[in-house]
Amino acid sequence: MSAITPQQPPAPHPRQPDPSGALYGDVPLSVPRRCKDSPYVTILSRLDGVTAYTMRRANDSEDVTVQCKIDTRNEYLLMVGTTLHYDKSNNNEARIRCAYAPLARVIALQQPSTDLDRCMVDHANNNPLDNTAANLHWVTLSFKLNVQRRPPSSGFNLITRLKCGSQLDKTPHLLNQVGVGANSRVSEAWMQASRVEGSPSTALALTAQHVLLCYKPMPLQRPL
Repeated sequence: MSAITPQQPPAPHPRQPDPSGALYGDVPLSVPRRCKDSPYVTILSRLDGVTAYTMRRANDSEDVTVQCKIDTRNEYLLMVGTTLHYDKSNNNEARIRCAYAPLARVIALQQPSTDLDRCMVDHANNNPLDNTAANLHWVTLSFKLNVQRRPPSSGFNLITRLKCGSQLDKTPHLLNQVGVGANSRVSEAWMQASRVEGSPSTALALTAQHVLLCYKPMPLQRPL
């Protein structure tokens, strides 16, 4: 009768995280679920620090999945109560939450806004499932409601540049390209117009008129 060989204990889980911040395991990787109601999350690929993954709710069929992105260093958030829901007030647009907060806000708070007026987190490419840090920026409520959701016409773009400033850094598709040196020229025009007595709207109107005389209007560049 052969001797029974005792089973070897499993290898201990690594104490130190992967240098890239990625979860341990080869792709495609199914993220462990916390409970039966947790969504199904599958990591598909990791490239240049960006992780592509799919997500679907527990009660949805396998063909109802959404394609998502997140920075590889933030993969751990996919294990911390991440849920998928559809916004009925916005054409059932898919959005991701982490515990009780939008995932986008949790990631953006890694670099908090230094401007108290910019308290809203916006997706630059207008894709709420792309929660990479490069696609998130802090904006004002006015920008989020009036600019990002409704790309301005060419006549409104000049005033948008003045009012929004650096909020347009990640959204150049919302503004006409008015040529090299436009920023300094617009700033100069704004300083001139701000000296005019009257309401701020009057100053904006005069500034827009001044810039229109300096630059030929270009066709609005729409996002692909």
